[in-house]
Amino acid sequence: MKLIIAVLLLVMSFFISCNNNSNTPATNTIITTKDSIIQDKTKPDPTIAVKDDFTQLTKYDEEKEDKTHMDISYFPSNYALNKAQLQPIQLLIRVLYSRPHKRDRTIIFGDSTAPVPYNKLWRLGANETTEIEFLKPVSINGKNIKAGRYSMYAIPNKTSWTIMVNSELFTWGDFNYNPAKNVATIQAPVNITNFNIETFLIYFQKTTQGCSMFLTWDNVIVTVPITIL
Repeated sequence: MKLIIAVLLLVMSFFISCNNNSNTPATNTIITTKDSIIQDKTKPDPTIAVKDDFTQLTKYDEEKEDKTHMDISYFPSNYALNKAQLQPIQLLIRVLYSRPHKRDRTIIFGDSTAPVPYNKLWRLGANETTEIEFLKPVSINGKNIKAGRYSMYAIPNKTSWTIMVNSELFTWGDFNYNPAKNVATIQAPVNITNFNIETFLIYFQKTTQGCSMFLTWDNVIVTVPITIL
């Protein structure tokens, strides 16, 4: 008899509990419709904010994207490939620079209306100032330069460029150029090609005494001989 009474009390407690729960309002009701899910307004829907932010970021990236890209040139020129193939060779020179494009511009170097005017200081690339690192002492046109890392600037002209190797590092453009920090100033001849070089390029070729560094863009090639000491 006691067992029957205990069971009846347990069943009654269960029904009372269910009845109380059914009278409690939902705090975060979700109603599913054909086109959307509507959530309780007491809790913000984070997916809406994230979607809006992502849309704005995507639009900003498309409008503000930097069309140039950073690159590295090595001497010896096969240094990176050999290192990747676990056949390392001694690195002697490294250049870090950004590479602007000609795109639909008729000329690059010229008078005051040209993108890179004659007789004006140029960062020798785009964005941050171009940097060159010598892993050994070198000589350029008879001017000795100690091993180390330097910035490079240029003043282009029709028949020759003035190349400045400068001790100031981590600069943007040519805004902070200080000629007092030049460690070498070199004159380099200009050669005109019969073909177009779309993207500014710095590369090296081996010579008997070291290498030649070539600065090339549009129809211009400037040659800088470097002796490895």
